[in-house]
Amino acid sequence: MIVEHFTLQPGVSTPNNATLPVMLYRRVLDGVDDMADAFETAFRRQGWAGIWHNGIFDYHHYHSRAHEALGIARGHGRVMLGGPGGGECRVGAGDCLLLPAGTGHCRIASSADFPRCRGLSAGPACRHADASPHTGGA
Repeated sequence: MIVEHFTLQPGVSTPNNATLPVMLYRRVLDGVDDMADAFETAFRRQGWAGIWHNGIFDYHHYHSRAHEALGIARGHGRVMLGGPGGGECRVGAGDCLLLPAGTGHCRIASSADFPRCRGLSAGPACRHADASPHTGGA
C-alpha cells in the first residue's frame, strides 16, 4: 500500500480544508476479489455511515459538514480535487480516498466499470443533502 496526502487551500467557490489533509491509499485492497464488499465492511467497522455504491458525480461539489471515504471497487478514473481549477487525481480498483469536510471533488473521466463504495462520517452531518454543487452554494 502506498499512502499519499496533501492539503487543499480554500478556492473561490469551494471551501476545501486547509487543516485536514486529503488521504489517498493506493492499492489498499490489492488482491481482494470482492472489493465493494470489502470496502463496505471496512467502512462499517470504522464507524462510517451513509454507505452506498455508485459513481462519483460529474459536477464539482463538496460536503459541508461530513468527511467522505471513497473506495474504488472496480475500474479506474480521474477525479478533480479542490474545485474548479483544482488538481487531477488518478484512482483505480483498490484505492481509497479520504476527503475532509469541504473538499471539492468531481469525476472527470472513468472506465465503464467504475463504481465505488462511499461512506460519510457518522452523525447528523452525513446526509447526502450536504452535497453542494458550485452553482448552488454551501
